[in-house]
Amino acid sequence: MKDYNFFDEFQKRNKININFASPAFLGVLVIALIIVFSAGLMLYNTILGARLTSLTEDLTAIHESQQYQKADELQKKIGALTEYDQYAGTAYEKIKSGDVLGTDFLYAFSRILPSSVSLQNASINRATATFTFTVPDRQAAAELVKHIDESDLFVQTTLISVVSQQGAAGYTAVINSILKAGE
Repeated sequence: MKDYNFFDEFQKRNKININFASPAFLGVLVIALIIVFSAGLMLYNTILGARLTSLTEDLTAIHESQQYQKADELQKKIGALTEYDQYAGTAYEKIKSGDVLGTDFLYAFSRILPSSVSLQNASINRATATFTFTVPDRQAAAELVKHIDESDLFVQTTLISVVSQQGAAGYTAVINSILKAGE
C-alpha cells in the first residue's frame, strides 16, 4: 500500500525560498536596518535629553548657590582689576616715555637756583619752559639768567621781563628757556 502524504503539497507551498541576491530581499533588508538604526537613535536621543535635563537642573542649582554667586562676583572683580592694571601699565609707559620733568631734571634745576630766588610758577609747552621767579633785585635776575644759561639743562635762555612787585619788596622775573633734548 502506498503511503500518501497529504501535507506534502502544503509543506512545499509554505517552504520559503529566500533569494539573497534578489533586489526585493536587499530592499527589505536595507529598510529593516534603517528602522533599527532610527529606533536606536531615538532611544539615544531620549537618554541624552533626560541626562541634559538632569545636568541643567544641577547647573541651575549651582548657579543659585551663594558660594557660586560670591565666586562669580570675585571673578568679575578680578577681571576689572586686570583690565585696570593693563590700562594703568599703558598709561605709566606713556607718562614715562613723555617724562619731560623727571626727578633728575628737577634736582639739577634746583641746584642752579641761587638761595635768594624763589620759583613762583613753571610752565612747559613741548620744549619751551617759562619760569616766573621772585628775585630781590635786578642784579639777582641777571645772575639767575646767567646760571640757567650756563647749565646743561637748556639750549637757550631769554629774560622776558623784570617787574617790581607792587606792595612788596623785590621783583618778578619771567624767563623763557628751550629744553635740551633728552632732559
